[in-house]
Amino acid sequence: MNIQLSERLKTVASFLPKGAYFADIGSDHAYLPCYVCSHDQTARAIAGEVNQGPYESAKESIKRFGLEESVSVRLGDGLAILEGEHDVKQTVIAGMGGSLIKQILIEGQSNLKSIERIIAQPNIDERDVRRAFLQLGFQITSELIMEENGHIYEVIVGDKVKNTRTLSDEELLFGRFNF
Repeated sequence: MNIQLSERLKTVASFLPKGAYFADIGSDHAYLPCYVCSHDQTARAIAGEVNQGPYESAKESIKRFGLEESVSVRLGDGLAILEGEHDVKQTVIAGMGGSLIKQILIEGQSNLKSIERIIAQPNIDERDVRRAFLQLGFQITSELIMEENGHIYEVIVGDKVKNTRTLSDEELLFGRFNF
């Protein structure tokens, strides 16, 4: 069965390494984890949802695509789904506002210990995401701006480092790689 994914989410997925073990926070129907794991047999994913309805939809998608061995779904608030999890190396937070993404990252920072890469795709308030990355020790290593269906989206990728580089006001607003 072919998993249909928007170009926006395909772009997000392109920043995951082969063999990724990642968490998709706010996964909705778990299409992103299903897409990645169906194209990379070595990848594994956790689809996280805070509400029962989307949680059930994610479980149905995983079953429909026959990916029960590769993708699990967890009900919980933000990064709380990673409580006690030490093998997940990447996390994706896409399709919500930058202020909410920042809140999820800051409130869940104790569950970021094993995370080496965060891929964020905020719909607005990108500056908040960049600030959160720096505050949490993630250096922005890639960014891009894309258009899909008349909307402009930014994808921001941060990798865990010992010392982050500070960003100017312009870089916080537009990104290091976008101007």
